[in-house]
Amino acid sequence: MSGRPSNRPSKTQEWPLNHGEITIHLTPSDRVIFGKVLSDGRIGYVSKSNVGQLCIAIIGHQEIEDLQESGEPGKVEMFTGESIEVSKDDEIFTCLVDIRGLLSSVGIGNAGKDVTIILHLEPQEGQEKDVEKGEKIKKLTAEFVKKHEQLNKLTEQINELEKD
Repeated sequence: MSGRPSNRPSKTQEWPLNHGEITIHLTPSDRVIFGKVLSDGRIGYVSKSNVGQLCIAIIGHQEIEDLQESGEPGKVEMFTGESIEVSKDDEIFTCLVDIRGLLSSVGIGNAGKDVTIILHLEPQEGQEKDVEKGEKIKKLTAEFVKKHEQLNKLTEQINELEKD
């Protein structure tokens, strides 16, 4: 690879440097991969099956809330999680997976650095319904708790009136 800059437009978009503290909430279909930036600024092998997929690349090893192995077969170890806390000093990029399964470049200056990748996969059939079901259950449970508290207050009021 020559040392001259490429004439092609970058497929990587750098996020604003003054982004502040960010919490990135992950969907059940998102996959987290830990890797290294290669000497040419590209990010290591993700998978050829993900060609054209957008990813978020965060320079540095990030802590993932509720990190679990995804259990998917393949050369790349993938994880799932709830959310990622990104500090105001972290560099964040939106990258594209190329035909070789590599992510677009995040700059030669980041070569050798750890990187946390969020791969946005399409939800598999039935997964969206599970998420919708889960959200509906949470809402109904919250409504139930609220009604239960109201009933408890009414019961206390009745008991107070019966004492008098």
